[in-house]
Amino acid sequence: MKIVILGGGVAGLSIAIFLKKNNFDVIVNERAQNVPLSGNALSGHAFLIQDDVQKILHGYDGHICDYLGNKVNMFSLFRPSGREMMNIQLNEWRCVRRNDLINYLYTLFPNELIKVGRAFSHFIYDNEKVVAAQFSNGDIEYGDIFIGADGANSIARNEIFGETSFTKVEVKEIVGSVYSEELYKTYNDVFTKFQKEDKGLAFGLIPSAENQFVWFIQYDTTLSDASNLSADELKTFCKDLMSEFPSLVKEVIEATNFSNSYIWNTRDFDLLPAFHKNNVVLVGDAAHVAVPFTSSGVTNAIIDAKTLVECMIDSSDFTVAFSNYYEKRKDYVKAHLEMGRKLKHLFLNPLDADENDILVPLIPEKKVYIPINKKKTIEVK
Repeated sequence: MKIVILGGGVAGLSIAIFLKKNNFDVIVNERAQNVPLSGNALSGHAFLIQDDVQKILHGYDGHICDYLGNKVNMFSLFRPSGREMMNIQLNEWRCVRRNDLINYLYTLFPNELIKVGRAFSHFIYDNEKVVAAQFSNGDIEYGDIFIGADGANSIARNEIFGETSFTKVEVKEIVGSVYSEELYKTYNDVFTKFQKEDKGLAFGLIPSAENQFVWFIQYDTTLSDASNLSADELKTFCKDLMSEFPSLVKEVIEATNFSNSYIWNTRDFDLLPAFHKNNVVLVGDAAHVAVPFTSSGVTNAIIDAKTLVECMIDSSDFTVAFSNYYEKRKDYVKAHLEMGRKLKHLFLNPLDADENDILVPLIPEKKVYIPINKKKTIEVK
């Protein structure tokens, strides 16, 4: 039985590694021309990965990959005035740059089984069963099972379920990276976030490697909006958004190379009635998308991969395996989706919540967070 994976990101590579370890015949198809990924070490997105998922990553090749990313042991939420609203222990989460994680995963899978430069176009059918994947470069890959791991804008999902109905983009996120030895002395293991008390505007700073940080600005699109900006224009836009925020935020923006920054349109869609149709199954963002307030995207992708392969090992009937996979994952996915929407509502309408009942904008798989304190003030200039 040949398994064709569409997408060589975190979800696609994770399931490919699990399948190969369990002696499945598998091939990965990736639209990018060059892998592993290259480029500026400070470019690209980064992920928060909780300890349960780290254990899965450690098991990929039989050793602990502690060189990946930076430990994040604390989450601290402040008002722009410097008043701390929340301080929570995170049980050694990690912030890992996307490029680093994907490059690590590529080292664990045979190069000859990864076909690059293949942007998925459509399926080829025999009656209702998919028999091949057609790529925009003219290539065709035949197989028995097809796994859509092609991200939030999944063509595989649209092929089997029709056009996806996304929610309106109400919050956008600007993501950037910065190098600072000085900041790292103080914020080397802390996810620090500043959030306005009266409108949807926030800034977050997370250490992603030694002396390196990924940062983000979340903003209500009714306050201000922009698209297709040059690097200089984006920097000016960020400065204007953060005009009421502390000097720490302004220093980070000033030190950032905005040629590596981008604006992310955050949106989601309702829980699908299934994650498969016939011999096509979806994983990761192709199957479900939550807004970024939950920091659960990569966690869900990796757990999807592990769960799906376990179900395929337990049942030789792929339709049973796919149905079991959905049953095991749907409640977690639904909970993350609902929590993300609730967090988004409170972000856009902060006066709807009492300050003493602020929700933690992170979702663990099993752990319960431990509040350290909620009354501390840092000095801001």
